[in-house]
Amino acid sequence: MLFPGQEIVRSGLDIAMKSDKLLKDKIEQAIHNNASIDARFITVEVQKGIVTLSGIVPNAWQKQLTANVAQRVEDCYAVVVNLCLPSADANLESDQDLASRIVDALSCVEGLSPHSVCVEVERGSVTLTGSVDHEVQRAAIEMRVGGICGVAELNNLISLGGSLSLAS
Repeated sequence: MLFPGQEIVRSGLDIAMKSDKLLKDKIEQAIHNNASIDARFITVEVQKGIVTLSGIVPNAWQKQLTANVAQRVEDCYAVVVNLCLPSADANLESDQDLASRIVDALSCVEGLSPHSVCVEVERGSVTLTGSVDHEVQRAAIEMRVGGICGVAELNNLISLGGSLSLAS
């Protein structure tokens, strides 16, 4: 029973738990609303504003995108990424098949000459080298290749007009 002038004081723990729950809901919504993320196997946990993402995503690009989406949500202080890629055994595909699919994807990039990008694949880790004329081409290549199922890691070493770029 409260007397006039008295109020209920919430403990810091109650407030933190409610704000963590709200943050978790916001992040889950942001991930599920992003059409580029396969969120079926992703779980989100939050403790004191620190977000932990767990589960399986199909490729390295979605892993990075999921972390970026979570990081952009207000009140997210840090993101711990425990997202895994399907094992190479689960995909049952060889590096040869993966390289072939990457070359096919590169043929769809507008204005890209067939031999301007070299592809190296080792156990799902892809390294791209070569040179393109425009940053738009470089970004399109990274997005296409990074989104291919089976790409565990992408190292984009493609340079612009002859200058080496180490961004990946």
